[in-house]
Amino acid sequence: MRLLAIINPAAGREAFQKNIRDMLEHLSTQSRYSKIDIRVTNRQDHAFDLAKYSGGVYDMIVAVGGDGTIHEVINGLVKGGHQTPLAIVAAGTVNDFAVAMELPTEVEEIRQMLLEPQIRLIDLGRCENDYFFNVCAGGLLTDVAYRTTRLSKTILGRLAYVLNAVVDLPLRLLRPLRLSIETDDEKIEGPMYLFMVCNTRSVGGFRTIAPDSDPEDGLLDIIAIRAKGPFAIFSVATLFLRTLNNTHVKHRNFYYKQSTKVKITELKDRDTVLDMDGERRGILPATIEVVPAVLPLVVPQNYPQKQ
Repeated sequence: MRLLAIINPAAGREAFQKNIRDMLEHLSTQSRYSKIDIRVTNRQDHAFDLAKYSGGVYDMIVAVGGDGTIHEVINGLVKGGHQTPLAIVAAGTVNDFAVAMELPTEVEEIRQMLLEPQIRLIDLGRCENDYFFNVCAGGLLTDVAYRTTRLSKTILGRLAYVLNAVVDLPLRLLRPLRLSIETDDEKIEGPMYLFMVCNTRSVGGFRTIAPDSDPEDGLLDIIAIRAKGPFAIFSVATLFLRTLNNTHVKHRNFYYKQSTKVKITELKDRDTVLDMDGERRGILPATIEVVPAVLPLVVPQNYPQKQ
């Protein structure tokens, strides 16, 4: 087998990066792999280009980086028409998808996964010509990922996101979006602080914000936080606190729906930016749909079997 590793050197701890590279380089001594190439990204869309133009030459792609790197690799593979299995090594700050999918994070566990891979076909979301593996979102807090500098993430980790969010939180709360959200079988309209279209249960470090989400069910999970009632501003903090014990879905201002497709429109004359997997991708209006069982994902041999 031939393996291509695409590594974002800016993601993760320096020691972790070194250990991962050492492990990958020594995999060629195992009988499973006859060729291992390591490519280090040095610009935006480099991972996309590597996956699109080289993905079909290999039997496995290993993406080492954060959600942004994984987003590029997946889009490169899909747009290149490749069905090459993808192994994800989470080396970012939050790593929502890897956490939700319970992928290995220790070097030895990752090595074992690559030596004895199991393949699962997972869903992706699609908006226009862009694909996302974890979330497409807009509104309050959703642009924190790309407004947070690489240096601050390196120094502060997840705290960098929190500090960046606090800066403009009051203004965002006073200016909610006015949205129309149309799913397979219903339509809602009104003032809302944010929306999320999720492919897994973990978004923005909130590990179970979409508790029913499953990237193998052929559905997307649509979330919106409404700005309704005299104390709507204070309900936002309450909602996020309630994610700790999974009672947020019962809150009156929390909208949660599963659907194969959703159309989201901004009813005010303003540009609402779309965030996909932490990357800025277009503005509303948007039609988002699930693409079922399209990505071959590498998981460990002991990965839970579907019932």
